[in-house]
Amino acid sequence: MFQWPAREDVAIPTGFRHVRHYSNTSPSGFREFMHDRARVERLKGLFENYIGPVEGPNPNTLDL
Repeated sequence: MFQWPAREDVAIPTGFRHVRHYSNTSPSGFREFMHDRARVERLKGLFENYIGPVEGPNPNTLDL
């Protein structure tokens, strides 16, 4: 499985650029996407069809 590190002090895998250097990555575009709640819910439904419903505790309510 591959993913970009969320931390700046962790090296990016060899052969890849920083995620911000790809043309299809846009923080403002993500914000616009998230404001279109109908679109987000449709995508969420697609994910649930492929991989099943979300399981486990809500991370927003966990005691740290």
